[in-house]
Amino acid sequence: MTLQGKARLKIWLALLSVFALGAMTGGALDRVHCMRSQHGARGRHEGRADRFFQELQNDLSLTDEQSNSVRRIIDETRNEYHTLRQEVRPRYDAIRQRERAEIRALLSVEQQQQFDQLTERIDARHRKHGD
Repeated sequence: MTLQGKARLKIWLALLSVFALGAMTGGALDRVHCMRSQHGARGRHEGRADRFFQELQNDLSLTDEQSNSVRRIIDETRNEYHTLRQEVRPRYDAIRQRERAEIRALLSVEQQQQFDQLTERIDARHRKHGD
């Protein structure tokens, strides 16, 4: 093979390598995007359950039968966790409101306005994330 032929071969191999790496990177980024989209659509707590299941499946090398059983258990208990959060939420909110009222009582009028804006931003973030 001539020098010119070797140079062309190297160029084609480099282009093929760049293409392959680009395809792999694109596939990986697509996977991340899909996972984030699914996470957002189903809610934060469901995403945690899915990640927990994947971790168990990968780290413990579960059989198909074990995977099916574990998935069923996680899905069943997810509803129990949701019910518990709904039952506890009013108590949690009451404590948070009492805390804020006590802090607000210590502040000047100007600080109270800033505090109200701050707590509104915090609440908006929590609403956005489904807390």
